[in-house]
Parts: sequence; C-alpha cells; structure tokens
Amino acid sequence: MVGMDQKPSLQEMIDAVIKTFIVAHADDGDAHLAQALVYNAGRLAWRLREMGVDVEQKTSISDVVTDADRAAERFVAGVLEAVRPEDGILGEEGAARESQSGRTWVIDPVDGTYNFSSGSDYWCSALALADATGAQIGRFALAPAARGTGLGRELLQAAIDLGERMHPGKPLYLEAQAGLVDYYAGFGFTPVGELFDDEGVPHQPMLRPAS
Repeated sequence: MVGMDQKPSLQEMIDAVIKTFIVAHADDGDAHLAQALVYNAGRLAWRLREMGVDVEQKTSISDVVTDADRAAERFVAGVLEAVRPEDGILGEEGAARESQSGRTWVIDPVDGTYNFSSGSDYWCSALALADATGAQIGRFALAPAARGTGLGRELLQAAIDLGERMHPGKPLYLEAQAGLVDYYAGFGFTPVGELFDDEGVPHQPMLRPAS
C-alpha cells in the first residue's frame, strides 16, 4: 500500500503498467503483441533514463546493465507470464521460464545498453518468438534519431543469427509490411501465403529457408 505522500516503488510502477497493458492487449495475436511489447518496453526504458539510472559493469567496460534494462525486461516477462502462460521466456537480464508449449519468447529489453547509458539514441528493445518449427522474428522499434544509421540492418541480422543458433536447420518466419518486402528479400526471406491487414497496414508473411 502506498501512502498519499509516498511515491510508488519501481516494482509497483511496473506492476501497474503490466496490468494496464494486459487489459488493452489480452486478445492480441503474437505479431501485434510483440509490436506493442517492444514499443512499450522501449518507452519505459527511455522514461527511466530521463529520471536517471544506475549502471553496472558486467564483463567489460562496454558490457553494462542498467535499472532500465531490468525494469523493461520485468515488464515484458510479466505480461507474457499472464497472456502466454504456457510459453517459455528467456531474457537477457535473467528472466527465465521453461516452455510448456514448445514456444519461447527471447527478450533483449535494451539492445545497445552502452549507447543507452551514455545518452545515445542508438539502441532499441527487441523480442523474438521461437518454436519447434523455427523462429519467428517479432517486431523491433528504433528511436527516430537512430533511423537511417544502419542499426535496423544490424538488429535484423542479429535476430537471424540468434534464430539460427537456437534452431539450427530450421526456417525463420516474419511478417513484413508490404512496402518492405524487397528489404527483407535482401536477407534471404521470400513471400509465402497471402497479404493480410494489421491495423490498416498490409503485411506479407515471409520465410527464410534453413541455411
């Protein structure tokens, strides 16, 4: 219980954000859920950075973690525990749950923490879903200042590399905005199935064969 003159703790704030998010997104499909999660995780991390965060070194001066990393991961993991209770969770900052469904959500709450902690906008939040048939690359969001810098290509390649490590010999799947089909084709993805509408934006399912 928080008194009228007492600010809520960070965990209480995250719990409140989780509850609000679940109300709005409990019935989302995987792709829409992933998109909303990375957007809100990134926004949460950014707000915490504006308030000031503690930085801890992990393995080197450039391998660091902040309170914002952990908070964003707790948010994503907390939502997934509620709306995807059978799915596994594997987080960069330690969130873990064994999968009962054959599917596992892989969370990198702040990809580029060194840049993030230095005040740069060259970072993002990332989320992927892997299952027994391969990995589905979810959505990632870039800060406006990071667009056009090549970071998007680096993130996509990192997601491809992660999917291939987790599921060697399996294909990779994603749902591309129709206007970006040629972009993803440059990474080996080919269209499969029919176009579909996602909140007014046409999307094309695409598959990258196992390498």
